[in-house]
Amino acid sequence: MPIIYSAIVPHSPIFLPSLRQTAQEKVASTIHAFTEIHARITELNPDTIFVVAPHDESKKREEQYTFHVPEHYVVDFSEFGDIVTKTEYDSDIVLANQIKDKLTQEGIGVTYVSDEKLDYSAGVPLEHIAKGLHAKVLVIHPPSKDLALIFSDGSQIQKILQESQKRIVCIASADLSHCLIEDAPLAFNQSGVALDANIVQWISTKRTKNFLTISLQLIEEVGACGIPSIVLLLGILKHIKHTPTLLSYEDAVGVGHAVAEYTIS
Repeated sequence: MPIIYSAIVPHSPIFLPSLRQTAQEKVASTIHAFTEIHARITELNPDTIFVVAPHDESKKREEQYTFHVPEHYVVDFSEFGDIVTKTEYDSDIVLANQIKDKLTQEGIGVTYVSDEKLDYSAGVPLEHIAKGLHAKVLVIHPPSKDLALIFSDGSQIQKILQESQKRIVCIASADLSHCLIEDAPLAFNQSGVALDANIVQWISTKRTKNFLTISLQLIEEVGACGIPSIVLLLGILKHIKHTPTLLSYEDAVGVGHAVAEYTIS
């Protein structure tokens, strides 16, 4: 059973240790949920942590999967004033090549990047759930394409992960709507409030197919950058018996932050 655990976690810079003190009370439930996820993963002692993270702004319109595969990753938050954190993680190049070969055989586009630096969409989750562990890491970015296609691609990735001899944890790095209060990063939008309420319900009730009804236009409008990451994770889990548990949801800073775990039976 190579896939041993999965989770959805947020990636907002507000969860950086150097920044979160300013909003500690507003994000306390999320931080506690991060601690729970870290404890679970530590106990499971995986060989690889497979992270699906949104693209940075320069690559968000890429139509292919981007595999971020240097020899090792460096988490760097200097753009947020944190010049201390320089955590390194070894990358799982072998697993990356296996998934790439499978997707290519299925006619699914893949590109590689070898930059060591991880942006915050992957770096923030890793600092909370993987720091101190000896697992290798593989980071990929989903493309900007129809969610039903991304979900289907997840089934192809799942085949490789399940064939692996490694114990693998799958993580979707996913902030939700960015327009939930008046002083949110985006202008207040009731559509984002409704979308987040639906997502929380869909996660809790395992209504996976409902995610595929979300339009790319709505994702762009409300800034829910993490939806493709979640959909790819759900595609990976489709044929695996699992139980979802929503550990927390907070929106006090105007951005939806959900933490959910998927225990594998």
